[in-house]
Amino acid sequence: MNGYQLRIDVEGCADPIWRRIKIPAIISFEDLHQLIQTLFGFEDYHLYEFRIKELGIWIPGGETDTENQINDDVEIVDNLERIADYLKKEMVIYYHYDFGDDWQLLITVEQELEGVEHYPVVVEFCGNNLIEDCGGIERYQEIILSRDDLDINFDLEDINSCLSLLGVDEILNNSPLKNEFIEILEQLKELVKKREFTDNQVIKLVSNQTTYWVILKTLEGYVIELFETYNDLLEGFYNLANEGINNAFCNCWTILLSEQELDFDVALDEDNYLAAFRNEAGYIPCLLEVEEARVILELLKEFANGIKEDQNRSESDEIIEIYVEDGKFKESAIFVHEPQIDLNRYDFGYLGEHELETKRENTERLCVDVVCLPMTNTDKTNELNVYAVIAGESDYLIKEVDFPSLQIIGEALIDGLLEYANRYGKPQRIVVNNLNVLFLVLNFISQYDIDYFEDEITLEIEGAIMDAFGLETADEAFNDPFIQELLEQLDGKSEEEIEEKINEILANMELLN
Repeated sequence: MNGYQLRIDVEGCADPIWRRIKIPAIISFEDLHQLIQTLFGFEDYHLYEFRIKELGIWIPGGETDTENQINDDVEIVDNLERIADYLKKEMVIYYHYDFGDDWQLLITVEQELEGVEHYPVVVEFCGNNLIEDCGGIERYQEIILSRDDLDINFDLEDINSCLSLLGVDEILNNSPLKNEFIEILEQLKELVKKREFTDNQVIKLVSNQTTYWVILKTLEGYVIELFETYNDLLEGFYNLANEGINNAFCNCWTILLSEQELDFDVALDEDNYLAAFRNEAGYIPCLLEVEEARVILELLKEFANGIKEDQNRSESDEIIEIYVEDGKFKESAIFVHEPQIDLNRYDFGYLGEHELETKRENTERLCVDVVCLPMTNTDKTNELNVYAVIAGESDYLIKEVDFPSLQIIGEALIDGLLEYANRYGKPQRIVVNNLNVLFLVLNFISQYDIDYFEDEITLEIEGAIMDAFGLETADEAFNDPFIQELLEQLDGKSEEEIEEKINEILANMELLN
């Protein structure tokens, strides 16, 4: 793995305090900030900034007032940008932490390295740790001269032991492996084109392991979804009303084979047509790590060999079963597929925290769904907040899900239904467009003789979300200057481009404050 050797000096101290460290190049400026906090005994209580004067860039950390602190000649760089895109040998970076205590540190790029560990390693140091909220460097020097009970010793062995746990996994997009990945994806694109279908094909690939594949035709090209198990296929594809990714339930790998340039900068190829992601329930899609990508690459090769020889053309209610042995096509068959749902997988015997206390009937249209929204730190963790949403004609109820397991999601849905029913009367029926949601509450609604039907409920669910997070009406939303600007940006875009832009914006909004 490529990396750097840095020397980080504390400025303004009578006795030198510095650390020499080797780091992987794929970390971000935010990662570098966290590393400095560890190296000098800080506790990350305050804002920070990096400045690289020779490049004319400023990297603020946190909610810094950008308007008052820079001039027009300075470029603002996001703190999640990779340091490798900016650092070079002999460069000097200025680090400023806690604008009150005014800690100034100087970072010198001593070497550009190859073969570094995937985690930081301190190779040399001088001086003790600093003290958070002590008043700055001058006050720090007074304190250490007047007291001998301070626990500020820098323990090299202990620090390196801690840093070894902070390893970063190299991602496919920055690895030489991506060239082999691009090659197989280009082959797949041509093979998929030859299959001449207009909607989707579902393929069960049987080799050393059994995997499930969905090929989707879109306006822009093709999407391939790889599911590791049959249950993943059900929950991430068959149980959904639309053929998209549902961040609350979907566990799969997604491959984009676009015929148009992708409108984001995480494509594998220089032309921006090919991309690969991992989808995990409760998280936004993320790029593949190298070790993970090696496994997926072998599966993609088997899949390509399988569909190259298979001549079957399936309908929407059919599945193609392809056998591959030692990497070579063996045989294939096609059959009508009726999804085999194991309802016991969704029934945890939970009927609610409280009982249904009302005998009143409620005839309103009651929509039930699960939605995911970004957290304030989603841009750092990829984690989403999951909510159970009960949206009626007169009111709505939203319950946060602590962890996106089937059981906890189901319990939140049932508790939400009970609370809504006790408030407004027992519903005669509920409306769903996600069968995962239906199966999670099926035992509960059967217990109370509540009917259900499937229908489109996006309008009701989105209306509840808009109101819950501060936009009381659709008119208010469209009168909002931010929304007006967004609409201008989306004008003339395709459906996929609109969805991508909205997801990008949501990932940077602090909706949950």
